[in-house]
Amino acid sequence: MNLQFPFFLFIFLNYLYGETHFIFITGGSASGKTTLAKTLSRKLGETKTCYLSLDSYLDKRLQPESYFINGVPNFDHPSMINWPLLLEGIDLLRCGKAIDVPLYDF
Repeated sequence: MNLQFPFFLFIFLNYLYGETHFIFITGGSASGKTTLAKTLSRKLGETKTCYLSLDSYLDKRLQPESYFINGVPNFDHPSMINWPLLLEGIDLLRCGKAIDVPLYDF
């Protein structure tokens, strides 16, 4: 899977024939990813969709000190993402199960 880091947002769809579908949206900061995701969710039926932001999976504890800039975490670096937790959540959603999305406080 080739993704642009770290900006992607995805929508989980249980829309067509009860199958699970994913839409991955990539783009730079403030490029409209969340607006697009909310619009798609509304158009497809909010009870059958949910969207997750990669920001929810940021974890500054995972980033090596070398990726800090003047003591501030570099949120654009892929090492900031808790990939195992994100992939576990995607797998659970794929199986039709609920997940607990982390709450990241900037």
